[in-house]
Amino acid sequence: MSRTSENSFISNLFDGVATIVADSKLTLINANDAFCIGFGISADAISREKYALTDLLDDDSSSRLCESISSSPVSSQCNRVLLRKEENHRPFHVTAVRVEEPLHENRFAVYQLVFSDQTEILELKQLIAFEKQKLDILTGLSEDISFEYDFATDTVWFADKYKTVFGSNPVIERFRERLSGNEFIDSLTNVFRNQFIDMLSSSGETSQSRVDTVSNEYKWFSLYCMQINGEKGEPVKALGIIRDIDRQKKEQLQLFDKSRVDSMTGLLNKSTTEESVKTAIATATSDSIGVLMMIDIDLFKNVNDTLGHLAGDEVIMQIARQLRRTFRENDFIGRVGGDEFIVYMQDVKDTVFVYEKAKALCESVEQMFENHQQNYTITISIGISNTEQANTYNELYRQADVALYNAKANGRNQSVFYGQELNSEDTPVRNAASMTIGAAREGILVDIIDILFSTPDIRQGIEKVLEFIGNAFNIGKIRVVEKSLDLMTLSVTHEWAAHKEWLNKELYQNFSPDEIHLPVAQDANGIYYCSDTTLLTQQEKAFFKGDPVISHLQCNIVQDGKIIGYISFEERNRKRIWTQQEIDALILMSKLIGESIRQQQSLSLLHHSYSSTRSILNGIHGIYIYVVDENRNILYYNDNAARSYPDLKPGTKCFKVFKNRLHPCETCPEKILKEKGQFSTVLFDTPFGPCMNVSASRVLWENREWAYIVLFSEHTASPKEQEQQRKKATYIAALCNTCDHIVDIDLNADSYEILANSEKFNNYEMPGMRDYQQSLEFICENHIKASHRPVFLEKFSLPEMKKAFAEGVGNISLEYELLSEKSDVPVWKERTAFLHKLEDGSEHILFYVWDITEKKLEEARRKEEENNFILALQSNYSEIFHINLDKGLISPLYYNSDQIPIADSMNYMDYVHQRGMNRLHPDYVQKTFDFYELDRVRKLCAAGEASELEYLKRQVEGGGYQWVVATIRPVEGNGQKALLLLRDVTDLKQMEKTVRGLEMRYNALFRLSYDISTEVNLETAQYSRTFFLLEKTDSFEEGKYDEDFTRFLDLVHPNDRQAVNESRSIDALRRLYRNGEGDNLCQYRILFNDEYIWMFSRVLFLKEDDVVTAFVLARNITAQKKIEEERNIETQRFNLAIRNTYNEIYEVDLVNNTCKLTYSNSQNLMSLPEEDSLDKFADRFVHPDDRPFFKNSIVGDNLSKEFASGKNEIHGDYRRLGYDGQWYWVSAIIVPEYNSYDSSPNRGLCFIRDISEKKKQEQQLRINEQYDHALRQIYDELYEINVVTDSYRIVYHVEGKYKTPAISGELTSAVHNIARDMIHPEDANRFLEFFDIDNMRRSFSEGLDYRIAEFRKLLQDGSWRWASLTVFPLSGDAGSDEMYLVFIMDIDARKQVEEIALQNAFLEKQRFADERYKTIVEQTNTLVFEWVVDTNERYISQEIPKRFAGNYDDRDIMWIWRDDHVIHPDDMILFEQFLKGIRKQNHVEMVARYKKRDGSYAWNRVTLSCLYAQDGKPHRYIGTINDVDNATRSVQTLKYRAEYDVLTGIYNMQAFYDRASSMMRNNPERQYYIVRLDIDRFKVINDLYGLEEGDRLLKTIAGLLSDRMKENAAYGRISGDIFCACVAYSREEIIHFVQDVAARLAEYPLASKIIPSFGICKVDNVQTPINVLCDWANLALKTVKGSFYPIYAFYDETLRHQILSEKKIESEMDLALLRKEFLMYLQPKVDIATSKIIGAEGLVRWNHPEEGLIPPDRFVPLFEKNGFIIQMDEYIWEQACICLKRWVDMGLEPVPVSVNVSRMHIHDNKLNEKLLELIRKYDLPPELLELELTESIFFENEELLVGTIRKLQQDGFSISLDDFGAGYSSLNMLKDLSIETIKLDRGFFNEVIVTPRGKTVVAHTISLAKALNINIIAEGVENQEQAEFLLNAGCPFAQGYYYSMPVPIGKFEELAFRQQYLLH
Repeated sequence: MSRTSENSFISNLFDGVATIVADSKLTLINANDAFCIGFGISADAISREKYALTDLLDDDSSSRLCESISSSPVSSQCNRVLLRKEENHRPFHVTAVRVEEPLHENRFAVYQLVFSDQTEILELKQLIAFEKQKLDILTGLSEDISFEYDFATDTVWFADKYKTVFGSNPVIERFRERLSGNEFIDSLTNVFRNQFIDMLSSSGETSQSRVDTVSNEYKWFSLYCMQINGEKGEPVKALGIIRDIDRQKKEQLQLFDKSRVDSMTGLLNKSTTEESVKTAIATATSDSIGVLMMIDIDLFKNVNDTLGHLAGDEVIMQIARQLRRTFRENDFIGRVGGDEFIVYMQDVKDTVFVYEKAKALCESVEQMFENHQQNYTITISIGISNTEQANTYNELYRQADVALYNAKANGRNQSVFYGQELNSEDTPVRNAASMTIGAAREGILVDIIDILFSTPDIRQGIEKVLEFIGNAFNIGKIRVVEKSLDLMTLSVTHEWAAHKEWLNKELYQNFSPDEIHLPVAQDANGIYYCSDTTLLTQQEKAFFKGDPVISHLQCNIVQDGKIIGYISFEERNRKRIWTQQEIDALILMSKLIGESIRQQQSLSLLHHSYSSTRSILNGIHGIYIYVVDENRNILYYNDNAARSYPDLKPGTKCFKVFKNRLHPCETCPEKILKEKGQFSTVLFDTPFGPCMNVSASRVLWENREWAYIVLFSEHTASPKEQEQQRKKATYIAALCNTCDHIVDIDLNADSYEILANSEKFNNYEMPGMRDYQQSLEFICENHIKASHRPVFLEKFSLPEMKKAFAEGVGNISLEYELLSEKSDVPVWKERTAFLHKLEDGSEHILFYVWDITEKKLEEARRKEEENNFILALQSNYSEIFHINLDKGLISPLYYNSDQIPIADSMNYMDYVHQRGMNRLHPDYVQKTFDFYELDRVRKLCAAGEASELEYLKRQVEGGGYQWVVATIRPVEGNGQKALLLLRDVTDLKQMEKTVRGLEMRYNALFRLSYDISTEVNLETAQYSRTFFLLEKTDSFEEGKYDEDFTRFLDLVHPNDRQAVNESRSIDALRRLYRNGEGDNLCQYRILFNDEYIWMFSRVLFLKEDDVVTAFVLARNITAQKKIEEERNIETQRFNLAIRNTYNEIYEVDLVNNTCKLTYSNSQNLMSLPEEDSLDKFADRFVHPDDRPFFKNSIVGDNLSKEFASGKNEIHGDYRRLGYDGQWYWVSAIIVPEYNSYDSSPNRGLCFIRDISEKKKQEQQLRINEQYDHALRQIYDELYEINVVTDSYRIVYHVEGKYKTPAISGELTSAVHNIARDMIHPEDANRFLEFFDIDNMRRSFSEGLDYRIAEFRKLLQDGSWRWASLTVFPLSGDAGSDEMYLVFIMDIDARKQVEEIALQNAFLEKQRFADERYKTIVEQTNTLVFEWVVDTNERYISQEIPKRFAGNYDDRDIMWIWRDDHVIHPDDMILFEQFLKGIRKQNHVEMVARYKKRDGSYAWNRVTLSCLYAQDGKPHRYIGTINDVDNATRSVQTLKYRAEYDVLTGIYNMQAFYDRASSMMRNNPERQYYIVRLDIDRFKVINDLYGLEEGDRLLKTIAGLLSDRMKENAAYGRISGDIFCACVAYSREEIIHFVQDVAARLAEYPLASKIIPSFGICKVDNVQTPINVLCDWANLALKTVKGSFYPIYAFYDETLRHQILSEKKIESEMDLALLRKEFLMYLQPKVDIATSKIIGAEGLVRWNHPEEGLIPPDRFVPLFEKNGFIIQMDEYIWEQACICLKRWVDMGLEPVPVSVNVSRMHIHDNKLNEKLLELIRKYDLPPELLELELTESIFFENEELLVGTIRKLQQDGFSISLDDFGAGYSSLNMLKDLSIETIKLDRGFFNEVIVTPRGKTVVAHTISLAKALNINIIAEGVENQEQAEFLLNAGCPFAQGYYYSMPVPIGKFEELAFRQQYLLH
């Protein structure tokens, strides 16, 4: 090219682009002006000096540029080229293009080099990169989606995640145009359509709505938008944020709901209900009426008690659902208490509508539950108020509460309106006139009784009661005025006043009733009432004696119809209008106080009378007097009697103290006294003298009970009487030394007299009757053995004795045996009678009896010894001989007659020779003769020694030899006589031989069977061990078994020790023997030679002579165990292999063409029904296209043919139907099963394997092949790399394009070679980083699906082209090689376009980046602070120092916040964690409280992000601050209301459950307890002192829990007055805790005592649901609730067993009733004064076939809970009627039988009909069947109860109230219920003997009942003291174990109709 051409070429290039012409060595040839100016060189200098371009560049740039041109001579590029002269080192981008034509000077290649200044571009790139990072950080903080809208193009650009969230293209053109035309674009733009159309800047509020996302899930989003205006103010851009607020919104809504709703029912909670109603009232219009309903479940406590708390919860939830169904959507429905609900209805038009709603609700609830339990329904009561009468919530609530009380008082199950009159029965509204204190009255009565009975001095008690009543009813003053005993004067005896200065009792003492005109009662109850005393006359006012009384209420105290005083209630500061309820309550309380005063006066009079009587009796001289009751207990004795018997005390028995007898005296005149009332006689040998005049009378002693008064006075005997007495005494004294008793029979009077009784020999009491013949028969029948009775009666009957004595018989005697019940030793007596004539000529028969038992026993003993001796000898010896050694004779005592007979006596040696000849075995001849040698025998016997020889002999001639043992034993005490004892021991010898053989065989077999034998004596625990085959495993051989067993256990494997201990310890062996569990087996491991071996052990027991031995046999089974383990492993392996290979296994019946499934693990395939054939299965479950193959190959005869032809397998693939309706490919393999006797198989096994995945893989392979073909069209190269083997291979590449490495080879070296030779040098390092294995793994572990990067790759022609490299991981099975695929695609053209576009858009993007950054900061209310690490530049928003405290100087902002205490102290730990986090993470955040300039704190969210430079070091930190105070406080408030009880500030029920469960799960190793606390009678406190006082008490309890709970504890208020705690305390700490809380509550400043009850449950399993644990604690609490002590109870095994026992009873009760296992027992009711039976109570007993007789307290309470009590009661009613009917038919005079009527019967509308039907069925008068109602029924439904009682009484039934005194409403019942009888509960007086309080209770109650004409009977009387007290107190009747326990009907009939009296 010529110079002219070059200049022309260069000058035509773009202006400002430096361009040169150079040769291949880069020597400058020419340059344009831009180059010359830029490089500071002229064109002439270039031409002249021949500059080299490399001289103008720095070294690195020169070498890189030269290399680039040389490597790619056609076209090359080089970045970051730096000029040598440039100080700022501006980077240039150089593009070198060789110009082919024309050549320079036709010789040199010409290069066009274009220099582009990259400084601004690089700075923009870096700036935009950082700004993009900042934007990403800010938008990523809350997962925002930013968007940008261009008004000019009507196009919106959303962030990339828009498509991920909403599924739409993030770039939308014609955006507002399409939205305005109502076009649907996507869910987000549709929801925010109006906001996007307006595209206006949002004000302070953001738009929020729920939007459907791509996952088909609705989420909450907010939209915020801001316009950016141009220079003229026109809108140019709009920037905004779509923020995902779903989590925060849902959490907020959830917390909001939890804070507003009741967790159980989902209704509004108490506080929200109150707020909602208050808001509705405040916003209602003047003409709008609101109605508030208060709804309460009737008797809900009974539901919980009888059905359980879970059932109670279900009732509450069902009623809540019914409330929703009943009322309108805009009505407010809330649960405000345990069983209380509130409904507020707005805009109500009339009350009829409200009434209909309430009525419908009552009916629906009643119907809802009427079939839940047998004859048991659940009802509700409703109180209603409206805004016409009250305009505040509190007033509405109070009025509705009053109406609710009246609804319950009127019978429950109804609705009552407040403030409306009840005009007629048809009026659909019930009225509630005023506030009732009925519920409080019950509690006050209980407290009054408690005060009266707990105060020893009744007068002090009355003072305390007056104070209590005054405070309870807010009364000014109370006075008690009493008349004197003569009723002549009045005095104020007690008074109380609210102010002490009002007390003036001294002014009202001993004044005459005539002096002051007393008020006259205004009604029949003795009530005077004046609300305004200013209306009284002066004469009437004189009654007050000048006291400024304004209102006055007076109640009379009446005794026997006379007024003996009054009680007055006065007000001095106000007029008071007393309500009827208050008057009724005060009347009842006044009567109670008056009764106490009346009793006090009566007792004073009685004591005065009694004292006078006793003084008179004590004043009589010379007379001994004592008084006994009908049970012979001493009641009184005078001084004379006391002096004679110093130990005499009241209560002792007269016969015990005077006669020292155990039974009453025979001569006691009790019967005569009862018949005639008096008796007198002369008695000898009396307690007070030898001969005394005695008189006795029956009197009513001290007006309490019948008694006998006995008077003894000295009798002066005549001389004749004295002589007779002396003789008689002497005679009797002599006889009594030997006789049992002496009897004198007067033949003239046919009567007898017991002259003497010997205490020494007497075995039975003589009868008290005076007729001899009756006495004789009585003794014979009751005391003499049956075999002796006929002779006894015959000999000693009076006619026979007279006849015998007339015939001259001197005496009549007989030995006889007595009946003996107390001992097995027989008692023998001898009776002798003789005739005796007195001096007056009268004939008497005297007989005496003495004991001959010892004599008879001695005779029997001797006879028995003789017989036993002979029997013993005969049983042990075959022959016995007597030897006279002195005479040498032998004589037989007993011998075998088969032997040679001998005479009575023969020569000893002749006997020896005769018996020994030809009979002795030759081996024993000499030994035998030596043994029998006479001299030898004489010597041995003389020395007292015995000798013995065993030998063989023939017993008979020619017989076999038998073994004989001969023993010669000297006779004791006579050395010349001996006994020869011969015993045949042949059988014994044979047995010994057999035993030895058995032992040898046994030992041989035993040694082969067992290795160790241990013999243990179970009594002494001594043991011995024998080791056979095994080497000794231990050193234990013998000793004490229980001592060595512990050491033996140490050798046993730890896992086996428990089993060995439970079966082989000494206690276990004894238990096994007792239970008959012989042959007990056990396997265990024991340490042997430093390794464990397996032992098999069994136990056998042997009992010999009462000695029990346990044989513990053990065998080494280690080898057997190993074989078993290997066999099990092999079996498991085989099964595992089969089951892992196949999904199903079938047994195929080839004959019947059916199959049976034997194994399946498939969740997809439908199995073959057993009843179907394979053909049917194919039609139903095989794919239609595969059925022909299936039927031809797998079904029918084909299988049999194929197997017959020798095939062992048949294969086939087909599609089977799955449970989900899809078709699954399966592979079937069928193999034949052969029997040993079949030539061809009849059965086969079919193995099914699901090959659907395999089929899918095959299909996928085909698809992959097609896909691979498509990839080859897209990608230029594909590499497969294996990291594990460090290898690669080229799958394919485009031929002739890129330079490539070898087809395969080592991966590591190839990567480096490619980077060096085939990747552009500027990209080489990035390439190596990209293929760094650790980086690659990290990327994929973080969830990336692929990695992609762009590099310049070398072409074959030496040029560079941009290529995209994408790496995908190859997924494989676990353990397979780690492999990747690398795809390479040419992107050079795209990069060129991007480079140009980037340069053009840099400046524009920078401007909008600034705007966007600013907009996002403003929209998100974000304050920003930054720190550039390299330059240490810091930036903070100007608002930060204005808003927050602190001195913002040059310090880092973090140190400012820390050092200047900007962070709240409680949040400093969060701040420290925040600072630590930024060192480890690139993004951290925290929410903490920051101090503001005004000193207050506000919640802020602070984030800090780190931007890293290319070298990986921190380059820049960006932080943000967002004010989240309102949101955080709102969430905290909602969370607090959702989790905490609003009243007490502690956890509510659900939060407590969650916290306790979490605490136990997180620390399961700790021991936890659940403590449940309940306040007794808390409702009374609310009613009496008001809700405010009740709330104050609840807060106090919560405070106590908070103060006393340590760590590891959770506590909360469950409901009402119920609190629960979960604590990790010890048992001792728990007890201390409950005692401490109880002590603090006892000090609570309230008149009523606060009594808590605690139930405690130990947590044995932390997985047990917390509500179940709380219920268990509640079960324990119920056992102590209502008692003063104890106040706590633990849920333990006793309660658990009780529950199990109840379950067992419930499972058997129906069958028991069917089998008539329930029996009626009768307990007599008696007249205490006479002990006569007057009636009976029918009580149930269960005669269980296994457990025997079960008492009622085990099953009756359960039956009352589950409703079975109804069936059982009705059964007992009928049994009672059957019993009564039989008595009538037998002609007996029946006594009434009372039966129990359970509380559940009151709800039975057919109760009267059922009872009348029974009475008619058995034709009985109804008064014979008395009905007993328990006191607790009163709590059920008072109105219903009263009506039921009235109907039953009209039908003739008698009603009694059982268990009177067990509850709290007893006194009220006496007033309200019309009953005939009350039965005092045993707990009411069981301590009357020791407590004055109990005596006062009973006395008051009996007097009150008598005043009301109510009969009274005491039950549970167990001793004489109680009976005496009851009689003294005026109670006439009783029943209890003192008289008789409940007995069967037959036994009762004997007591009632034969004996009639129960005597003691």
